[in-house]
Amino acid sequence: MIEKFTSSSIPTGRRLDFWNELCEQSLRGTTVDSESRAFRAEMWRLSLGDTTLLRPRSDASTVRRPADPSGCEGRSVVLHMQVGGRSRMQLRDRTIELAPGDFVLTDAGHGYVFDLSQGHDLIVVEMPMEVLQSRIDGLAGHLDRAQTIFTPGGRLFREFLFSLWRQDYIGAGDPVFGQGASQVLADLWVMALRQGQEEPQALKGRKEALRQRILAFMDAELFDPELTIAQIASEFGLSPRSLQALFSEMGTTPTRYILSKRLDRAADCLLAEPGRSVTEIAFEQGFNDSAYFARRFRAKFGVTPTQWRQRT
Repeated sequence: MIEKFTSSSIPTGRRLDFWNELCEQSLRGTTVDSESRAFRAEMWRLSLGDTTLLRPRSDASTVRRPADPSGCEGRSVVLHMQVGGRSRMQLRDRTIELAPGDFVLTDAGHGYVFDLSQGHDLIVVEMPMEVLQSRIDGLAGHLDRAQTIFTPGGRLFREFLFSLWRQDYIGAGDPVFGQGASQVLADLWVMALRQGQEEPQALKGRKEALRQRILAFMDAELFDPELTIAQIASEFGLSPRSLQALFSEMGTTPTRYILSKRLDRAADCLLAEPGRSVTEIAFEQGFNDSAYFARRFRAKFGVTPTQWRQRT
């Protein structure tokens, strides 16, 4: 089951202390510092067997995880995937800049320092090293380097991660489910690693790279009914007009893209989750008006949401 934590209910003077205690519980040795006096943060946490998944968001901050003084390297690996915002990761011999769609894999025993921008959004996964080593040769060559999620395998890996946050009620407390989901996660992770190095040839030009980052950010935020064009443009340092122009080259607009993706996901959920109400699914996918959802669904698919579900 997913646990959610927030600093909003904690007295201002104790928020950083509370968050440091939480981070220590979640990833051993981790500390957080911030210049924000009223530190705002939230985090979701999920355990799947021996794998821990986190999704933290907060004010600008610095996260530190020291190297293990006992020299216990090679026990676990940590993935940091940038969903929103920017970050700078300082490792033993290098500094890595991460933007939305980038990820980096590190040996948890080596330690690191993360400088995180205001409003950042990350997915963090810690898994036993041996789980990945049994699936891919030369794992060390993938450590401590920025890689991209914009490959077929990477996108599949990202979508699986997002789906876990949406489906915490499935297999809650079931160790068989947890281990099974962890194994699937490891398989997809390895696929993303193998293809992540091919990206320089796959993406041609800075504009296409920017477009892919924007799409990754939008896909991650589709469930937020308050998502706006201005917010998306600001995230990437663009004007709304420039963002519109980028989507015009794709034959669509940001608004139409968001609507289409939300409807596609809702259609999938209607078939996959027959026990849930149409309204519940609509609201989960970022709609805040069930009547509007029904109209737009029929306009795209030619049937009502209920009729769509009855086809199976």
